[in-house]
Amino acid sequence: GRSTATNRAPNMTEFIKQGSSWGQVAITICNSNVHKDAWEYKKYGESVIVERRITKKGSTYKLKTHDGKVMSSVKKDLTLLLDNYNIQVNNPVSILNQEMSKRFLASTDPSDKYKFFMKSTHLEQMILDYQQVNEKLEMIKMTIQKKEMSVPDVKAQVRQLQNQYNEITELRDLGKKVAAFKDELIWSKVKEIEEQLLPIDRSTEKINNSYKPLEEKIAQHKEKFNDAEAKAKAVETETNEEMERYQNQASDQASLRQMAQAKKRLLWDVQAQQKTIKAQIKDVNSDKDHLLKRIKEIQDSNKERNIEAEKESRESELIECREQQAALTTNLTATTTTMEDLEGRLSNMNDDVTRIREDMEQTDGALRKSNDRLRTQEEAKKNRVRVFGRFMPELLKRIQDAEKQGRWHKRPRGPFGLHIKVKDPKWATIVELAIGGSLTSFVVSDQHDKNLLQEMFRQSCQNQREWPNMVMMRFRDDYYDVSPNKPHSNKPTLYDMLEIQDNMISNALVEQFKMEQVLLIESSEEARRLIVGQAPRNVAQAWTLSGDDVRDRGVYSNDLSKRSAQYFQNDPSLVIEELKHKIRSLREQHALQRQNKAVTEKEVNSIRGQYTCERNKQTAIKKRLGGLRSKIIELDNIEDAPMLDATAMEDEVAQSDTQIVEHNRTLGELTEKESQYKEEYEEAKRRHADSIERDSSITTQLEELKNKLHEGQKLVTQRYDILERLKNKKKVMNAEKAKLNKQRE
Repeated sequence: GRSTATNRAPNMTEFIKQGSSWGQVAITICNSNVHKDAWEYKKYGESVIVERRITKKGSTYKLKTHDGKVMSSVKKDLTLLLDNYNIQVNNPVSILNQEMSKRFLASTDPSDKYKFFMKSTHLEQMILDYQQVNEKLEMIKMTIQKKEMSVPDVKAQVRQLQNQYNEITELRDLGKKVAAFKDELIWSKVKEIEEQLLPIDRSTEKINNSYKPLEEKIAQHKEKFNDAEAKAKAVETETNEEMERYQNQASDQASLRQMAQAKKRLLWDVQAQQKTIKAQIKDVNSDKDHLLKRIKEIQDSNKERNIEAEKESRESELIECREQQAALTTNLTATTTTMEDLEGRLSNMNDDVTRIREDMEQTDGALRKSNDRLRTQEEAKKNRVRVFGRFMPELLKRIQDAEKQGRWHKRPRGPFGLHIKVKDPKWATIVELAIGGSLTSFVVSDQHDKNLLQEMFRQSCQNQREWPNMVMMRFRDDYYDVSPNKPHSNKPTLYDMLEIQDNMISNALVEQFKMEQVLLIESSEEARRLIVGQAPRNVAQAWTLSGDDVRDRGVYSNDLSKRSAQYFQNDPSLVIEELKHKIRSLREQHALQRQNKAVTEKEVNSIRGQYTCERNKQTAIKKRLGGLRSKIIELDNIEDAPMLDATAMEDEVAQSDTQIVEHNRTLGELTEKESQYKEEYEEAKRRHADSIERDSSITTQLEELKNKLHEGQKLVTQRYDILERLKNKKKVMNAEKAKLNKQRE
């Protein structure tokens, strides 16, 4: 539904809580398959969740399953769901909003309840439709009467047409006589034509005499063409056989090439294995030399070693490491404390940056709204119609053009605010607060005019959210008599405070808001004392200058500190100056916020730099502590080592000698395989070269046959061209003969 239907806000963005950037509404609809009208049960399950998300830029819809899975975000699917369950959002019988329920409960007049019933059940619209049908029936009856009056004239036309038909019949008889005379004329000309045919017969005889020699010549050239074609086919057959031989030779050549490559790969594998064995022999020799050198060092070390001196040195180093560990632990604790302080400061500063950004977004939103209002007021200063929407002048022109073309049943009236004046300017803001949602509305007489006006909305304004509301009601020529419903009070009513120039707009507002039953009381205390709990007869509510909406059941307050009259401002210059001052203030506020943001972000970056330095310092200390712990553990675990023994190394030297002997034996076997594979590779290489030489010979013969075939095909083409020329000559003679026969006929 639309936001204006609630009479709480002119657009959806007003429902977003101050300080927030979006709002969300979710409704769960039972979709049990027990009922016959379950909607796409297999897809959505036991329930359908309809979620609407409202932002400052617009709103979106989502349809979810019973477990929250999003199935659609297209409004068309939502419309199908509403149609399936017959949910009419704008029908108060289906969905009764807060404002309508307050009016319904506050009113005690049975006629009001009956009007509510007529509107909610669309019976009022049906009555209007019936009246239009009766009017059309009357027009049809008048048309039939006019047709009956024109029957004598039609009969006179029929008699006139009958006379014309008789004259045409006489003319047809005369035409038959003319045709008979034409036949006689034709037979007289036949004789003349027969005399003219004598030269044609002579020419035909001449063509027939030359026709037979031409056919004989064609037969001779056809025989030559067949001989040339047979020779060409023979050469082509020989060429195909040679081509097949060439392909077989190419296949053999490919096999030989693959064989040579296989032998070459085997040779490379053996050579690679030889290189590996040689490298292994080299590594074993190197290890052997290293072991011999180490054996000599051990033998020398055992002669010079002092065990007591080693123990004293190790204990001294252990004491030094533990002292360094204690100092580093103290530094680590101090660094950790500093980092925790920096983290707290950084968190607080980030919160400040977030708060400043939110304040800047609110200031930007207020600045955009103020600029929009300023542009609207400046345009309204030149043309007051623009205060109801920038597209309103174009829309009113379209309505006027359609009236000239006779497209309206009854010309729509609106926007409402254009035809209304507030008698006392101090109540202008309160009047807009009470009926502001309807000041851009139009009133139409029937569904036809409503559809036509909606199409004009679409042509004049691309943003559907800015379209005015439409009130559909039967047009009448007089104002409603509201005196029976007015309260007996010395306070003015909302109806008394307005000067409405159009009776239909006045009647529509009376039906919507019961303006004759809304009192205007300057003092809030007086209004509360008079209305709350004991509302007088025919008093539905009261408004005060402070913006309080006082009703029998309570008081609803409105903040007027940031609100001023938009539609009923007598002097737009004051509003423009006020808006300019507000814009300057907002810009200064925005600049100050931007400056605070820059300072705060600079401080945040500084703290982050300090935090990074401390973290790097902490990492370095932890790394040094880890190294010291490992070293302390290693020193603690060291025991007095016995004298070194080189027996194991001497065994490894013996094993190295055995490995060298084994590798040399394997290397000899690989050398023999290398010689064998090299001979096989050379043989395969020679056979492949012989195949290439044979292939060259076959290619030469194939080229000769191709040239011979080309010459034969060329001769066939020449014979064929001569034969075609003779056939064309025969066709020309046949055409000339046919032409002569046609002339003779």
